[in-house]
Amino acid sequence: MTRRFALSLDQGGSFLDIVAAPLHAPDDPARVAKLPREEDLAAALVAMLAEWASAPGDVASIRIATTLPAN
Repeated sequence: MTRRFALSLDQGGSFLDIVAAPLHAPDDPARVAKLPREEDLAAALVAMLAEWASAPGDVASIRIATTLPAN
C-alpha cells in the first residue's frame, strides 16, 4: 500500500512544527515533529520522512503557516 501524507508546517521563531496527516488509512495516527528553526527546511523534511520510512513522493500536499510576523 502506498503511504500518502498531507504535511502541515508551522514556522515559528524558534521551532518548526510539522504534522503529517495520513491519507492512506484514516485510523493511522498523525505524526508530529518539532525541529529547531535554524535547520534547512528541505533537508529537515527529507530526514524526517526517511526516519518515518517514507519518501518525498509520499507527500500529497504541504501547507505552511508562520508566526514570525507576530513575534
